[in-house]
Amino acid sequence: MNYSCQTIIEKFTEYFEQNKHILHPSSNLLSENDSSVLFTTAGMQQFKEYFVHSDQVKEKNIVTIQPCLRTSDIEEVGDNIHLSSFIMLGNFSFGGYNKEKAIHLAWNFLTLPQYLAVDKNRISATFFSGDKSRQLEVDQDSKNILEKLKIEGLKDISAQNYQENFWSLGIDNSPAGPTVEFYIDGVEIWNLVFNQYKFIDNRFQKLMTLGIDTGMGVERLVMVLNRYADVFQSDYYTKDRNMLSKNNLSQKKLNILLDHLRSIRYLLAEKLLPSNKDQGYILRRLIRRAILILDQKKLSITQFIRETNLAVEEKNFKNVIANGRINLLKIYQRKKNISAQDLFDLYQSSGLPLEISQSLIKDENIHIKKNVYDEFQKLFNQHRNISRSNSKAKFSGGLENNNQITIKFHTATHLLLSALKKIISNNIVQKGSNITSERLRFDFNYDKNLTEHEVSKIESCVNDWIDKGLVVEHEKMNIDDAKAINAEGQFADRYQKEVSVYTIKDGNIVVSQEICGGPHVENIKKLGSFKVIKVESVAKGIKRIKAVVTK
Repeated sequence: MNYSCQTIIEKFTEYFEQNKHILHPSSNLLSENDSSVLFTTAGMQQFKEYFVHSDQVKEKNIVTIQPCLRTSDIEEVGDNIHLSSFIMLGNFSFGGYNKEKAIHLAWNFLTLPQYLAVDKNRISATFFSGDKSRQLEVDQDSKNILEKLKIEGLKDISAQNYQENFWSLGIDNSPAGPTVEFYIDGVEIWNLVFNQYKFIDNRFQKLMTLGIDTGMGVERLVMVLNRYADVFQSDYYTKDRNMLSKNNLSQKKLNILLDHLRSIRYLLAEKLLPSNKDQGYILRRLIRRAILILDQKKLSITQFIRETNLAVEEKNFKNVIANGRINLLKIYQRKKNISAQDLFDLYQSSGLPLEISQSLIKDENIHIKKNVYDEFQKLFNQHRNISRSNSKAKFSGGLENNNQITIKFHTATHLLLSALKKIISNNIVQKGSNITSERLRFDFNYDKNLTEHEVSKIESCVNDWIDKGLVVEHEKMNIDDAKAINAEGQFADRYQKEVSVYTIKDGNIVVSQEICGGPHVENIKKLGSFKVIKVESVAKGIKRIKAVVTK
């Protein structure tokens, strides 16, 4: 049988609904309430807190079909399995069943004749081998279950280490646990995570409730089931592949285009526009990489995606290439040499990709040292690693860094929340934040649009407090004491026994009192003035305010 993506999605949904799972809506591709990532990268993302707080879940067993986009894989796209955008099949349980049922659910879906009917001899599995340095035991339960499946026909089982078969964000209060992975013909297709720990104080603590989190990419599954050479043979790419196949592209460039065109459509459908920051930057990067390949074949991206903004983006990028030629020649005429740093500066300042620089150098017969491109790659990797580190840092309270302006923005979010509760509704709570050295971003629950008058009142409220020069008090206390004084806190029961509470008072009146890790200014007079620069809806019932503080 030749499987299509839609057929597999329908079978997967039907199977888990029959096994008492509730089909839950997918979340938006643009990350809604998680400032740690720009996009939805996995099906479990919208349930992250539920694994640590299972009592908050209405349905214990859930199935989802989740569109995902992963920016970490963009540079890997071009081979036969990596994608930036894909569909993730997932089944989740928050205390609804154990490892044995989770493993058997996966095994039966793969092998039963009415579902995928995969030959058992094609399937192998791995389990966690334990890690003494992290005080983590061998996942003996999963090993025992898999050994029983081997009697039923499972080809092989093997133990793998922490890097391969243990999932953890390495961030305080995040779920973690050993994994079981299923392979077909040696290709990993299904990852079952058993969230039996939470990570706190650099160690793993046992959770009271086992959380099941599984993920399986539709495109990769289609590839192995139909014995395709790569994921791009799946039906999601048929139309673009037919249009591009006559243009004599290398396999790698064809794969990049197939992936990027699909990702661009996904993001445009979310009403995202290309820009120089955050999610818009990723979209621009995908668009420009596609334009770069298409232009070499005298093709336009608008032939594949009919969108006015793309025509403008294409024109602007071709101007970047033209200006890059001029700047590259100026450097060479002045220095009689082109260094790796020169190429990297052109990349950073004007967005000139290395591929274009290499082409221009070849066209102009410029002689360079043999190691220039290798040195450029080192500079590029250093830059990328710093960017990734900054992205990971966003898990810490949503702060990008701890410089003075970022600290001011962080303190201002406390005042913003208090102003929203005072002026709009006392039921407002924080739903996410992201703070950089350029602006604060604050998400909160509210199902109406803010009027200009309300925004003005919020600004005035915050600025009135700032003008009074109120002091920020810091006190460490027991979590129960913090709750007793009604200190604000997201999922307050996830905190350690001792917490930091930051309080701002106007005389005897408490303006703000929050459980928070800091840092903050000592006196809010240092904030200068507060200004809202944008208000928008990011999801149903969720609003986002972007604001700045100025001297």
